[in-house]
Amino acid sequence: MIFRFKMGKIINLFNFILKNFRVQIIKSERMNDLLKIENDVEWQIKKNQDSSYRTRSVSTIIFSKDRPLQLHALLNSIYDQFTEKPNKIYILYKCSTSSYEKAYLELKKETPLKSIIWNDQGTKLFKTSLLDILHSINDEIIFFLVDDIIFIRPVILSDWTIWPPSDFVASMRLGNHLNCCFNKKNVAMPLPIFRNSNVLKEFLIWDWSKGQYDWQYPLSVDGHFFSTSELTFFAELLDYKAPNSFEASLQPYQNIFSRRMGVCMNETRLLNVPANIVQDEYENIHGTFTTEEALKYWSQGKRIDVSQYYGFKNQSVHELVKLYIK
Repeated sequence: MIFRFKMGKIINLFNFILKNFRVQIIKSERMNDLLKIENDVEWQIKKNQDSSYRTRSVSTIIFSKDRPLQLHALLNSIYDQFTEKPNKIYILYKCSTSSYEKAYLELKKETPLKSIIWNDQGTKLFKTSLLDILHSINDEIIFFLVDDIIFIRPVILSDWTIWPPSDFVASMRLGNHLNCCFNKKNVAMPLPIFRNSNVLKEFLIWDWSKGQYDWQYPLSVDGHFFSTSELTFFAELLDYKAPNSFEASLQPYQNIFSRRMGVCMNETRLLNVPANIVQDEYENIHGTFTTEEALKYWSQGKRIDVSQYYGFKNQSVHELVKLYIK
């Protein structure tokens, strides 16, 4: 069964029927009643999770639409930068024309990665396609990616999966050199108060609830690590139509995840390059490099030279940088 919620100055009505977790139905106009429900959900989830520091198995889901050129760059950067590959790389992609379909078929043959499971959304609903993937995953940890990401520094997955997701939300997109928020028109973004990890020296820990902008945004689909069972639970529960609304639908539960600690490395592992836009749910800031131009480059045998971005010192999570085409 499904509950619906509406966030605003007044919480008019909450009907929570969570049969998997036996949470009592609560109706209220007060925000503190929402927090009671969140606490119940959090307790039910947490009590079944392992809080030990140990390596966990991990898979990733990549969202892509009409961007084979950019997805190729992401996959090449994973191949170059990951010393340990995810157990499975699930790619959920959608094509608006047969020309894009042809390009994705070519990409499947061209990528050197062998652990990819391709999922063409076709005419299915995005939610249905996503749940089909999530229900097939046996790994404990999951992270999401979008196709305009490039990994710019080495990633040792076992260093990231030791952080128990019941206590931490680890982020590959954050680092202590980020000082502005791209999605807020590059407004200055203060760093949170860090403490050094006693487990791995290169990692920093902070309090999500006391950060600002990207430092207080744990529920991102850009390289944040979650419990697979927990995210599957929310994916079943919520309403969404595409990756952007999926991420947006998670945000009312930020209070749950903000009580966990944030973990990142000193330097970011990835860069999001919003060169274009392929969704119509939100008017995100983006560049002028169209998907049609990108498809033309692809058909000419040209590719993005990801090596040009390795070691790049970005100032924000998203950054409009030059695209090196070769």
